[in-house]
Amino acid sequence: MHKQLATFHKQLTEPAPVPRPQSQKQVEVLDIDLTKMIPIDGRSAELSLKFDEIPAAVPIGDKQVFFKVKSDERIFEITIGEKAMNKALDEMTKGPWLAMVKGKLGPATDTGFVIENGQIQVFAKVPKGQQN
Repeated sequence: MHKQLATFHKQLTEPAPVPRPQSQKQVEVLDIDLTKMIPIDGRSAELSLKFDEIPAAVPIGDKQVFFKVKSDERIFEITIGEKAMNKALDEMTKGPWLAMVKGKLGPATDTGFVIENGQIQVFAKVPKGQQN
């Protein structure tokens, strides 16, 4: 009986082995110089960054503000409209929030990249118990 309990306990605590699907076809590895492949034309590279700290935005004229966001050891330099930034700052003062900046990936800098045509959006954080 003790041996049966040990076996039953082992079945409950160890995950069942997952069967691996049988491959119908072997993948053929081609001997190609990847550096000579011709790229296809893509759309503009867009990037979005999320943050939850109020950025130190500096007016730079022409109704634009400039700020930086650090992510994955890179610093992204962002310029957005002054009106959009003021609206975002108002939303940030209403309670817990998460902001997202998105825009076109611009030129590289020594420490990161420039985000061109930046747009900002602020989302209110809803406590888990109050979600619908």
